[in-house]
Amino acid sequence: DMKPMRLQAWIGLISAPLLFIGTAAFETGQAEAVLSGGWMFMAALAFTVLLVNVFGHGVFYYVLQKYETTLVAPLTLLAPLIGVISGILLTGDHFGWRLAFGGVLTLIGAGIVASRPNRQLPAAALVREESL
Repeated sequence: DMKPMRLQAWIGLISAPLLFIGTAAFETGQAEAVLSGGWMFMAALAFTVLLVNVFGHGVFYYVLQKYETTLVAPLTLLAPLIGVISGILLTGDHFGWRLAFGGVLTLIGAGIVASRPNRQLPAAALVREESL
């Protein structure tokens, strides 16, 4: 049984060298980009490291330990939806009918899977019908 933060640490230790090798092989100008990024680059890096990796993945792995994977996994479909909404609100990405249709389908699919009755799951893990 591995603790969530220990798992994140191992993932970081194993993936960092591979990512450095990949970026060195296929990209150029990384050092200049980092040095010229200023406070916005450092803020984005801190957000990615602290909020996404430590907090977000830590909570996700905790929830996976507490509830059945079949209940938790469909909720990960909401991550791209949150990313798209953030892109629209924060960076002014274009919002069109295809984006809206995809978002609605994602929400419907995640809702169906999360609210369906399953005899193998504990009753406390299921979404209650009256809350839908």
